[in-house]
Parts: sequence; structure tokens; C-alpha cells
Amino acid sequence: MEKQYGDLGNDAEFAAAVVYSACFVRGAHGERTHGRLHALVGTSSGALRSVAMPRVPTTTVAPAAVSSAHAGAVYALSPDRDSDNARIITGGDDGLARVWNVASLLDERTDCAKKGAVVSLAAPVRSNRHGATPCVPEVNAARLASEKAWAACGDGVAVRWDINAQPATPVKSSRASASAAKHALAPLRSWRVDDSLASLLSLAPVDDVNTFAVGMESAAVGLIDSRTANGIAARIGLKGATNVAPPVSALCTPALGSDWLYCGMGDGTVAVVSLAAQGVVARVNAWRGGGDDGAGGAVLSLVPDGNGAVLAAGDSSAVARVDAASGTAADALVGLASVSCCPNFALACDEKSGRVVVGGTNGRLAGFGALGEHVLTAHCL
Repeated sequence: MEKQYGDLGNDAEFAAAVVYSACFVRGAHGERTHGRLHALVGTSSGALRSVAMPRVPTTTVAPAAVSSAHAGAVYALSPDRDSDNARIITGGDDGLARVWNVASLLDERTDCAKKGAVVSLAAPVRSNRHGATPCVPEVNAARLASEKAWAACGDGVAVRWDINAQPATPVKSSRASASAAKHALAPLRSWRVDDSLASLLSLAPVDDVNTFAVGMESAAVGLIDSRTANGIAARIGLKGATNVAPPVSALCTPALGSDWLYCGMGDGTVAVVSLAAQGVVARVNAWRGGGDDGAGGAVLSLVPDGNGAVLAAGDSSAVARVDAASGTAADALVGLASVSCCPNFALACDEKSGRVVVGGTNGRLAGFGALGEHVLTAHCL
């Protein structure tokens, strides 16, 4: 199952050229990258690429090949929130999550073929309903905090690994490379959040390394606390007033420890959940202030903007700034409609500088400055 809810059209080549994930990192001071801001990008070919953010606006930037990360699309890409972006985690269609050292990835002196992951993490492999070929679930979302990693998988299972406390276990997957499979860690714990085997599409930390939220294809959010007996602390339904059940394709909190959980929905709305009340307190049409082609288009990515609101991207030529306090959404970026990358699967915001990157179809990544101005376009495939 592919993590796709946008309309990619009927052109196979067009549909195959997708930027699925992105995050910001900074090169270490004293290295050749000199602390410069980089956007790391995960693509449908399984490659990781790096785009150095320009100091002045430019037209087109050539991305650097970083590594072949996965045997299949890179759906997830996130920095380690406890290591000052020194490491990142990726998740892919091959059923693996992988942890990487950022300094190694950005080192231009090392051939990209020699840049290996620090560790590979294997999602549980289960027999299919007929007991034949094992089902290898894709990793649709992944997060890393200190030595703990979490993932939301395509078979309705949420997974946790403790990186330093588990032995390596071979992976029974025909899609994972032999080298990755040899050193992969089996999960410490896993929870079947959706009994119907519907995909878990998104994941967000709630307060600490023990509590996470996962977004379901079945229009619900699951809260997982690994300190409890069964792990699943709550399930919150997000069906709309018309009883339509759009998938929860994106999740984020405006800040760690916030009571609000923003849920990007497949119908173009953002549902705001109170974690204390465990219910929906607001629902905002993300594309109301954006392009006129966005009505009803899925919200595929959400990130905090550093100012208490979140940015939303998806099946629209706009990126919206959604504020739960005011219940409003407004167009946040200028010039995105001129960059043909809709649907926009990848979205990242550097909260220190205010810079934003958006990526999607055609393998394109668009970069924007702190004022929402278009500063670069990169072709990442």
C-alpha cells in the first residue's frame, strides 16, 4: 500500500516522481558545511538528497545525492528531537526505519554509496490472511527521541524500539536490502491500534518519550502510552458532521506538551483535538484562505510554525497557516502555485529561521524565506 491520497493522475512517470518527506538540519560548525541550513529530502526512489538553503534568493538549486536510504519510497523523515538535529530517522516502503548521523550524510568528501545508517529498525513482519508470503508493512511515519524510536505502519500497528537495549535480528523481508536486514533491530513492543488492518498514516509525540499519537486511515487517532498495560490509552473518533470518515493523514502539536493535537484530514480539514478532554474542539477548512483548487483536497502534512500555529500542505497549490485559537486558516506562502509540485506530500519548517520547504510530484522542492517569499526550486529526482 502506498501512502498516497492526492490525485497523481494517470501518467506513470509523473506519479513515480514524488518528494514524500523533508526535514531541516544544520551542518556542524567546523565542518565543510559550516553550520549552514540544509533541507534533507526523501524521495519515491528511496534516495535521500540534500538541498543547501541559499543565503540570497535564487532560481534553481541542484540537490546533492546523500544516500540510498530505502528499497522503496522514503515516506518518513524526522530529526532526533533530543540530539539538536545531530541524527535523523527515516521510514520506508521496505518495512524499515533507519537512524542516520547528519554530519556523515552532509560530508561531501564521502561517497554516498558508503554512507550507511547508524542502525536499521524492522517493523513486524506478519503472515497474510492466506498464510503465504509474509506481509511487510510500510513505515509511514517515524520519530526519534534520544535512544527510543517509534513508527506508524501500514498494517495498523504502532512500533517502539529501544536502540541501545536490543540485539540485532535478521529481517524476513524481500524488499529490504541484505545489508540493512542483517543488522536490523526487532521491535521492543508493538500495538495493533486498528483491528481492521487499515493503515496508520501519521505519528506525533504528545508529551515525552513514552506517549505518542497515531493517525488512522479509519478517521481516528490512537493515543499510546507504553507505561500502561496494553499501551493504547485512548481512541478518538474524528468523523465529520456528515459521518464521512476521512483518513488522518497528518498529525502534529504546536509545541511539545501542548494540550492541542492538530489532525490533518483527507477531506481538507484540520481537526483540533483537546488531549485533556479527548475530543474535537475545532475543525478548520485548511484551504479556505488558499488556492481555489484546494476545496476538499487532503491535508497530507502538518508542521509547527514556531509561533503557536501549524502549517498545512497537501492536495492544494497553497500552504495554509492554521490557528486553533482563532479557528482560521490563511495562505502562508507566496509563489507556491507557480511551482508544479501539487499534491504536496513533504513539508518542513525551521523554527529558528522561519524558512519552509514544500515538496511533491514532479520531484520538485520549493523553498521559502521567513516572510513567505519564494527563494528556490530544486529538482530532487
